[in-house]
Amino acid sequence: MAPWLGRVLAVYGLLILLGSVHLGWHYAIDGYASMLGTMLLWSIAGWIARRLSRSATAAETGSECLTKLPDTGRFACGHDGAAGVL
Repeated sequence: MAPWLGRVLAVYGLLILLGSVHLGWHYAIDGYASMLGTMLLWSIAGWIARRLSRSATAAETGSECLTKLPDTGRFACGHDGAAGVL
């Protein structure tokens, strides 16, 4: 996502929060709690996606331990990346 779009959407979210409180639809704490909850759930979803991706890559290569080599996008077997490159 483009950085400018993230800023535009953040401003939009802030305006929705302010409007909801000002018009009496929600208490401010509702908005704060939803922001924290959303960030927490988003982080958990990212963690799960990374774990599933790592498991799928390991299953495809037949290896349980993979180390991603920096700047190459390739994987190496072994804890130090020296046991063999895939």
